[in-house]
Amino acid sequence: LQRGDTAAAVSSFRTALAKSPDAPPTLYRLGRALEASGDSSGAIDAYRKVLTAGASEEERAARTRIAQLEKEVER
Repeated sequence: LQRGDTAAAVSSFRTALAKSPDAPPTLYRLGRALEASGDSSGAIDAYRKVLTAGASEEERAARTRIAQLEKEVER
């Protein structure tokens, strides 16, 4: 994702999640990659999965991202 290749990042995070579907850091990073690629709806879904996984640091960050994206989607 840092190299700007959002498609590769999304693919990589999805592959990692196939092995460990409830990994909050990976779910959060998938959300960031989807958001960077312009897929706000997909990003919100990934962030919501972070919330159900129950990770404190990622949960707080996901809540913030959801709120910001929902505001953007409403516009």
